[in-house]
Amino acid sequence: MMCTEFHAAIDRFRQQALAWVTLLISISTLHAHGHWIPEHPSPSAGNFYGSWVFENDDVLLTTGGGFSCLYTAESDSWEYSWITDNDEVDHLKELQMITGQTGYAIGFIDWFENILYRTDNRGRNWSHVTTCPLENVRAFYFLSSDSGFVGGNNAVYRTLDGGESWTLCLADSNVTVDDIFFFNNQSGWLTSSGREGVYHTTDFGATWELQDVTVEWPEHIRFFAEERGILQSRYGSQQTTNGGETWIPFLHNSLNLELVDWVHTGNFSFGASPANHYIRSFDNGETWEYSNNQYPDFEYLYTQTVGANSSGKVVLAGERGYYDVSHDYGHTFFPDSGLTDQSLRIIEVQPTHRYWVSGALGVILTKDGEEGAWQRYEGLSDREGVGILDITFKDESDGWICINAPYLLKTEDGGETWQEVGLGLEESDHPYELLIKNNQDYVVFSAQGVIKESSDGGESWSLINDSGPTAANKNPVEYVDDQNLWVGSGSLYHSSDGGRHWEVRWQVNCPEDEGLRVYDIYFRDSQTGFAIISHLMGNGNGDFGRSRILWTTDGGQTWNDDPNREFGSPLHEIDFFDDTHGIAVGGNGHSYYTDNGGESWNWKSMGTDIFLYSVNCIDSETCYAVGQRGAIYKLNNVITDIAEDVVSSSLPTSLNITTYPNPFNQSVMITCDIPGASDLDIRIYNLNGREVCRLTTGKGARGMNRFCWDGKDSAGNPVSSGVYFVAVRDGTQVKAQKILLVR
Repeated sequence: MMCTEFHAAIDRFRQQALAWVTLLISISTLHAHGHWIPEHPSPSAGNFYGSWVFENDDVLLTTGGGFSCLYTAESDSWEYSWITDNDEVDHLKELQMITGQTGYAIGFIDWFENILYRTDNRGRNWSHVTTCPLENVRAFYFLSSDSGFVGGNNAVYRTLDGGESWTLCLADSNVTVDDIFFFNNQSGWLTSSGREGVYHTTDFGATWELQDVTVEWPEHIRFFAEERGILQSRYGSQQTTNGGETWIPFLHNSLNLELVDWVHTGNFSFGASPANHYIRSFDNGETWEYSNNQYPDFEYLYTQTVGANSSGKVVLAGERGYYDVSHDYGHTFFPDSGLTDQSLRIIEVQPTHRYWVSGALGVILTKDGEEGAWQRYEGLSDREGVGILDITFKDESDGWICINAPYLLKTEDGGETWQEVGLGLEESDHPYELLIKNNQDYVVFSAQGVIKESSDGGESWSLINDSGPTAANKNPVEYVDDQNLWVGSGSLYHSSDGGRHWEVRWQVNCPEDEGLRVYDIYFRDSQTGFAIISHLMGNGNGDFGRSRILWTTDGGQTWNDDPNREFGSPLHEIDFFDDTHGIAVGGNGHSYYTDNGGESWNWKSMGTDIFLYSVNCIDSETCYAVGQRGAIYKLNNVITDIAEDVVSSSLPTSLNITTYPNPFNQSVMITCDIPGASDLDIRIYNLNGREVCRLTTGKGARGMNRFCWDGKDSAGNPVSSGVYFVAVRDGTQVKAQKILLVR
């Protein structure tokens, strides 16, 4: 698509999007009264888009959640600050600190609206620069707290008074500004994907001249000395050694090094790619070192932003909250994963309000009370690596743990010590769930379908059934009363006699549902229950991450299963605060909530892209969720927050899109949820707004519509690694989502 056609299409998209942009509530849960607060690790925020390392080793990160994370080296602690003046800000990006306190960032809302924010207290508060004349700020650069530039579609503006007033200094309908950089207070550069060119100014932006540089899709430009600079494009890099008069292929151009971010401080320069290759220079860009070392976190990092100071601290931050730190100019990196980077799947609270969370590989974290600090529990350090499947406390002293072994672990002193309790299981079997029916009566379930009970507090165990529902590792189990038990796997099983006999109450009954399984069961009372069925990883037939919530109002005799009420993200666990308010969590940080007892569910952002495995509603004020990379999130003022979201979400919204997997290597599944049959237009754009390909233009059916992008452009050529956007239009609405291709 030619540039003029592209901008015309964007204008059409923008007009059609205005109706829903004002309704977007993507990050409203991080504002007003309730906040999903990352408690571990620090930081834990989903995607990072901006970073800055101060000379005293403090670190500021901006995130895909509309908030910033400030690390203070002296106290070794993190602070979190939310955008409070605009609930539509989806994330903060392009961070630049001018002084130790003052800096700027872009508040991203959608393709058509990016607004400039300023902080004067090191990211603890952010204010919208309302005087900025651009609705869509794509790049900015400040030389001081007062003097700077902003660029976007068709224009560049300059301020000399900290954003109080602005002067137009470049107007060109073909300019789409991607980067602005000033080497000093006279000489500056900008890249434009619109003209596929580079502009230069020698009079502090009063005039700009298009340079004679042949480069396709220019993105980043940096000068490390007055004569030496590098121009990064989608297809490689060029360098100049004569102040931009001529450009030649960069030293590592043959590697197709797609650098997403640069940092230059003192004589030190550092650049990194999403695939975690990097280059660095210690002599203002005269010579460069290249490395693709895969440090501990690099398999997962997908770098988005780089920060460094002159004393050698380098920060790489990227997708899903991964954050690596070096203290030797990038020679060695180590992940900052807090107490653990293992996935957490279990939340248990003792009556004494001691909190326990654990993961599949044996790590346990605990904290005492709401205000306590999470600590790594060492009481089972000799068993680390053995999977923990369940933690249950009867009271402040007596507790049980199910592990990947044919026995239970029991404590009688609140977790100070543990002892093995045999169950008489086969060596290849293990218990995965223990139910405490009352003070002395327990039931335990094993992976091979063995069910045993104890009536003496676990001293002895007798067989109930040796052919119950089996589990590859762990099944969800729900205890309704002494007789009514539920187990989920590929089907939903019910026992009305305490586990002695079982019958199937729900199962896959059509080819389209093949691969769905039950991930959680929750009964609010004896009659009203819910079950989550999901594809977490896809079934090979184009089903990626879809899920439904089944519900019953007759004690499980019948289950309502409406395929048109599918969710566009994989859900994993559900819990209720009271009879009417509940929440379900799952993939990509998505959650859904209800304020009407489960009759309807509304999407709720948690400000993270991390997969969440478990949720526990402690009371009407407090909720915890845990997930990948040791993530622990806490939500305060839960009922108030949900009530506010219900008011917002009562406005008409409909179009919803999800992508899985993301990041992806070869192909990505795009799921579109539309309220009724309508025209559906799906296109892929690159980071510069160029159309890569068009997936479909035609009628979309009501409900879920799925499409696969194979990572190729409209000519059938594989595209390179990098950030792309999926834009979906259903006739009246437009929505876009970022995806990351990593070859």
